[in-house]
Amino acid sequence: MDITTIEDKVADGWKIVDVREVEEFENGHIPNAINVPLSSISQGEHSVLEQDQKYIVICQSGNRSQKASEQLHKAGFQVLNVKQGMGSWTGDIVSP
Repeated sequence: MDITTIEDKVADGWKIVDVREVEEFENGHIPNAINVPLSSISQGEHSVLEQDQKYIVICQSGNRSQKASEQLHKAGFQVLNVKQGMGSWTGDIVSP
């Protein structure tokens, strides 16, 4: 999906999963995003996510989110991958 449609999807009930590492996430992220690093997802750790929730997956540039989206989809989650990443985000950011 295109980054410009994130806010519309959130308004429809989708939640954002930021798969960057914790330090990257803490340096700035989309408000209300959930941080589940790709390194955790790759090890099968995604217990903070709800199976019946729809998720938008984002990273810094789009590469990690693509991998995470594929793994979460295989685990039975409904996900949309953001083609771009936080480097292209122009909306609000929560930062330290």
